Amino acid sequence: MAGAVPAVCYDAGRTVRFGYIEISEKKSCFLPESTAIKGHEFHYFDSTDNGTDAIAKKTVTGREYPCIIENGNCWIGFPHLYYPSNPAFAGRLVEKAKIRSRQ
Repeated sequence: MAGAVPAVCYDAGRTVRFGYIEISEKKSCFLPESTAIKGHEFHYFDSTDNGTDAIAKKTVTGREYPCIIENGNCWIGFPHLYYPSNPAFAGRLVEKAKIRSRQ
C-alpha cells in the first residue's frame, strides 16, 4: 500500500489467520527477551511477505507461524496488538521513535 515492504498484498477472498495470538520475537528488539505481546488478527487481505522476524502462536490451538518484518526501527505486520499485555513494547516503540526523530 505504501511501498514500505517489497511485497504484493492481495484479497484472499476469505478471512485469514483469524483469532487471538501471542507474538514473540526471534531476536529481542521491541519486546524484552523471552516475552510476548498479545494481539489478534482478522483480515481478508494477505501478503506475499508477512515477515519472519517473530512467531505468532494461536492461543486456542497452539498453531504457530512466522510473522512481522522488523529492521530495528519498525515493526510491520497484520496483527493488531494489545499493548497492556506488554507495556514494555510500547515503551520501546516510543524510545525508538524518539531516537529516529533526532536523526
